[in-house]
Amino acid sequence: MAIQPQQKRYLKILIIVLVIWLGVIPLSLVAINAIVASNRKPGPERTTVPQLVGLDQKAADAKTRSAKLNMQVMMTRSDQPGTPGTILFQTPGAGESVEVGTVVGVSVALENPAAQTGEDKRRQLQATNPNK
Repeated sequence: MAIQPQQKRYLKILIIVLVIWLGVIPLSLVAINAIVASNRKPGPERTTVPQLVGLDQKAADAKTRSAKLNMQVMMTRSDQPGTPGTILFQTPGAGESVEVGTVVGVSVALENPAAQTGEDKRRQLQATNPNK
């Protein structure tokens, strides 16, 4: 059975359409994807929050700065055990991934007023009321 000229023409058109469908379209999609990927902006830089609990305030501040973070004292506590100036609590917690420049809030230990001697209390009163 011989192929009619009309059928040859349809066969050529079918082959051309298949070549375009299976070749050109996927290649153009790959090219578009490459262009979009090269123009995509990266997200914000991230860093890991260091462990600050147990450190003194100066060491904790240095450690947060080296991690490209900022430390802020959110609370001072005299009702918790610990050396005055020691970090008692932090948020976000150690090991969390955060954006560079994030503020790490800390709670710092103060001297327990009940543990002060009479002389310490007198000096503290004089410092707050210098006219007396």
